[in-house]
Amino acid sequence: MKRGKKWMLAGLFCLAAIFIILYGLNRGLNREKGNAGHFLASVGDQTITSERFIKEMTRRPGNFYPEELKETLLEDMIQFNLLYAAALKAGYDQDPAVVDAIRHLVAEKYRREHLVPLLNQIKVTDEELEQYYQSHPSEFQTKKMRRRRYSNLDSPKRLIRKKSTAV
Repeated sequence: MKRGKKWMLAGLFCLAAIFIILYGLNRGLNREKGNAGHFLASVGDQTITSERFIKEMTRRPGNFYPEELKETLLEDMIQFNLLYAAALKAGYDQDPAVVDAIRHLVAEKYRREHLVPLLNQIKVTDEELEQYYQSHPSEFQTKKMRRRRYSNLDSPKRLIRKKSTAV
């Protein structure tokens, strides 16, 4: 009978340990979700927060006042995250075309956010342009190009035909 009690105590101890671990994991997940904004949905390791949902609503044109439209938007976002997770699992993030497209997107975003504002601050008047043009004429000259003329030469057979028709 002592042996049965030991197994029962060991089983209860294991159940208590599992409960404590799961409770701690759940608290940790809820804390993470709480830090990122109000939690709406989760797909794999991706979460959709109310902040992200509102950002997507403002990005898309249209009216989201009826609740059905908000639900549709949330379903679209979940569907997108499912597709994204499947694409990652299939290794599309390593595809050279995808990597190249991401590089272009990053460079374009940098250009738009950092370089364009700097260029927009530069103001040049027509007088300044004219002055620069007059003081740097060599920069605006083109090299002389050689001219080549082509002559159409008739083939020997054509010449013979021309002579025979002329006679």
